[in-house]
Amino acid sequence: MLRIISRHMRIIKPKYIAIAAVTIGVIGYLLTIAMAGISLTPWWWIVPGALGAALLTGLSMWPAWRQLTGRAGFTPNFLTHIAAATGIALAAVYGLNFIASPTRQPERVVCTVDRLYRTEHHHTRRLRKGRYIADGPIYYRYHAHVTLPDGQQCRVDINDKRYRRLKRHRSDTIHVTLRPGLLGIRTIHP
Repeated sequence: MLRIISRHMRIIKPKYIAIAAVTIGVIGYLLTIAMAGISLTPWWWIVPGALGAALLTGLSMWPAWRQLTGRAGFTPNFLTHIAAATGIALAAVYGLNFIASPTRQPERVVCTVDRLYRTEHHHTRRLRKGRYIADGPIYYRYHAHVTLPDGQQCRVDINDKRYRRLKRHRSDTIHVTLRPGLLGIRTIHP
């Protein structure tokens, strides 16, 4: 049995593992950008921890990147590892936190509305490589800058019906649902 497993393990080359790690790292950065907007913990608290984990693992794993970078030196392989591993660590933190904490219930808080606004967006159509033109109707996204009861300020995305109701009634408060994540970082759910 062990011989069969080792025979199949040789099929996956280290270069493909490195390419997969880089791909997961890029996905991690994209997830971080998306989740940092709804997370109440500042991103500069999470990024140093992920960077520290990447630095520590990079000291022992930098030789694994030789086939991808084509260099035998420490510096290019170490920097490649740091770039990919930081994205993976960030994805792990934000992804685990997005899972709802089973022990704590979401809390609904009343926030003060500082500003209501909408942003205009255009549907685009690709004309040729690198060239897009506006095509179709204009659509809007609606946002509110709010102050939480603890004094923290954040942006909340709202739907058009809620935006119009808040504008019409000149309301200065809004109810926002805060959900604690698995790692204790609260996220906003409008």
